[in-house]
Amino acid sequence: MPFSLIAAYHGINKFLGTFDGDLLKKTIEFLLVMVILYMLVSEYRKEKSRELRYLLFGFCLLLIEKIVMVFILSQVVFVDAANAAFIRHTPIIINMLEIAGLFTITVMLLSDEYKEAVFSIVKKGMLAWLGLLIITQAIWLAHLFFFQSTLITAILLILFEVTKIAVLWYPIVHLIKNKKLTKYYKKVALAFAVYSITPLIHLFNIVFYTGANKYLKILAHPFPFIAMLLVLRVIFIKLADKAAIKKDLELTQRRYEATKKISRMKDEFVSTVNHELRTPLTSIKLYLSLLREGKMGALNKEQKKAVEVVNKEAGRLAELISDILDVSKLESGREKLTLTKTNLAALLDPGRVDEDDLRP
Repeated sequence: MPFSLIAAYHGINKFLGTFDGDLLKKTIEFLLVMVILYMLVSEYRKEKSRELRYLLFGFCLLLIEKIVMVFILSQVVFVDAANAAFIRHTPIIINMLEIAGLFTITVMLLSDEYKEAVFSIVKKGMLAWLGLLIITQAIWLAHLFFFQSTLITAILLILFEVTKIAVLWYPIVHLIKNKKLTKYYKKVALAFAVYSITPLIHLFNIVFYTGANKYLKILAHPFPFIAMLLVLRVIFIKLADKAAIKKDLELTQRRYEATKKISRMKDEFVSTVNHELRTPLTSIKLYLSLLREGKMGALNKEQKKAVEVVNKEAGRLAELISDILDVSKLESGREKLTLTKTNLAALLDPGRVDEDDLRP
């Protein structure tokens, strides 16, 4: 049994070292990028933000790179193996598409960290990428048509792999340096670090084996696939968090509207108290005053007692109305309380406190 597993393992590695294996790997990467793009497009239809637009742009660049590679490898595998020459003639565009896609994705996944500068960073990075594309493509064309040198090929390939590593590791170093590796950013950093293993292996292969070590080629195969799964997980978490935040905002909005409605009802009540209760209360107090003064006829002892009770209760009602209006003014900011230090003992028992103690 162990021997059969080992044989199967070697068989898989041998398959991955062929054009058929490359085609399978690129096809799986293509499908993963398509899934990510589907998620992003679905979210973009709900929320047409610049962040999502740039993120879509980055993954579209990666998708184009995967499509080109799948097309070329399909020609090699299913049409004619001689088409493998196409691979040697397209390294510039393939690598530059991957670099541009990775750069845009890394910046946009860290958009919360870069904040308002994120779009400026992407634009400047794209201008630098365009300049690098023109220079490298000119060198490559000169290499193809005028002079062929393995040194030029090696230098260009080293440049591409170093650029990929720098693009993937710069944000990780930035986060570590500024101590901002939160739970979310740790997941992002892990995805970037895993993806960077492949260009690191390619760089080692080019420098020490002129890119001819098939074992290193096989070793580099799974990491983009794993990184894509990690990126898919990160984007899913971010979109899920956005959906949760949106739901919380909607709930908060509903609560705010309910609070506004209650506040409006309270204001209406205060207005009613001010206009509808004070007017009849004023009339009541006026007639009570006339009764107490005897201007509407003499009152006997029981009637005077009843009038005093009514007058007292009317005064208490007037004080309650005044308190309600004062509270409303304080809440609206039209009036403010003036707070001072007060001797509590003097308030409770003024007769037992010296005059100095009565001062606040």
